[in-house]
Amino acid sequence: MEENNKGKTLHSLRDLGVMVLTPVLNLPEISPSLSSLEALEEQAEMIRGGAEKIGDWVKNILPTLENLKRGASREAKELVTEKVLEAEATLEGFLWRDPTPAYRRAAWLEVCNYEFSKEIHSQKEAEILLGQLVNKGYLVEDPAGILRAYGKTYTISSESFFEAQEIAETRWKLKEFLDRVNKTESKSLFDQSNISLEEFLNGKAGKFVLDIPPEEVKNPDGITAFWRGGGTLLVKSDGEKIFPCLATVSLQKVIKELRRMTINNTPLYLFLTTLKKDKPPFLQKIPEEENKKVQLLWFLLKRGLHQLEEREKIRAQGEEFGTEATTSPKEWFLKQKSGICLVKYEGDWENPDGTRAKNLFFLIKRVKEKGIKRICLVKVPDHLKEFFAKCMDEYPEEGNKYEESPYPLKAVLQAVYGQINKSVLITQNGK
Repeated sequence: MEENNKGKTLHSLRDLGVMVLTPVLNLPEISPSLSSLEALEEQAEMIRGGAEKIGDWVKNILPTLENLKRGASREAKELVTEKVLEAEATLEGFLWRDPTPAYRRAAWLEVCNYEFSKEIHSQKEAEILLGQLVNKGYLVEDPAGILRAYGKTYTISSESFFEAQEIAETRWKLKEFLDRVNKTESKSLFDQSNISLEEFLNGKAGKFVLDIPPEEVKNPDGITAFWRGGGTLLVKSDGEKIFPCLATVSLQKVIKELRRMTINNTPLYLFLTTLKKDKPPFLQKIPEEENKKVQLLWFLLKRGLHQLEEREKIRAQGEEFGTEATTSPKEWFLKQKSGICLVKYEGDWENPDGTRAKNLFFLIKRVKEKGIKRICLVKVPDHLKEFFAKCMDEYPEEGNKYEESPYPLKAVLQAVYGQINKSVLITQNGK
């Protein structure tokens, strides 16, 4: 009877005596020993301590293994063969097989830091390194990846167990790495320049170099569609014609293409006089495609020259701001002195959305009212008015570490304080 009623629906209490009910599911329970948050945190602290030790070990062993491979003689390598094999096996275990996520993250983070701290001198070398990291399985080429370099996007292998914090740190390390490579290549081009901007524009023959800023391209609705790449551009002038030579970053490919092109059996060139005009040149009796390439060179140079003009305006404005300051940055930031200070942030400021603010400087004032210190922006340059728009009418209490100030003023002041404090410490240690 019971067997026949299995699986039937229970419609009334009378049916209860003849129905076989489905047994209660076995639901997971947290054992009493794990239900205590304090006990969990004690275990977590032990894991964090272990992760720190693993990170330190990986940080030290990577350069040691590299130095042995590159610099040791065959006989020296043979003396430590077993130890090297043991270290490599241990490292592989932490990276790929360890069941504890925190240990994996610690090992992977140090590997990423090490790889992106290497001394690389060119974009080509950097691309080779990134390719090696892909081959090793550390990086994965991914169209949706947030790690960007030289037209490609990557993600960190899921084996790393990375979360937002580690991804952000690795992304920053990659950015610093790419910036170093770019600066190295840029410097090599600037070292080849032998004429000034004034001499170049006045028709003196020689090599001239300038930075070409990225250019934002927006849709009709005002939303950014994409960015045209920038970089450093080296050109050669004979006094009348300008010839492209070399470039860095995203301009490398296009400049190589321009160098291969010819106009009437002559390497592609641009007349110097066209830079004084507001419209790109159009050469008669040459194909439209070649004209577009000539115009491309014109647009690049005009972008670079416009940036130089803007920098000069900003430099002059900075000097003007300086005349209104009543206290130095060291006194204002480190001694909490009241008055007006000219604040300058060294480098480009990167916003959370990836956009940057350049030439970041402004005047700020500290006053003391009824024992309470307050700060406010006194003046900002024209190119930063939008950046500081939410901070202009504020006059907050200074608080601890400027925490009462609105963003981005709070973040900028904290960063400048760090730069000034670091500079003072370096000077003191140098003495």
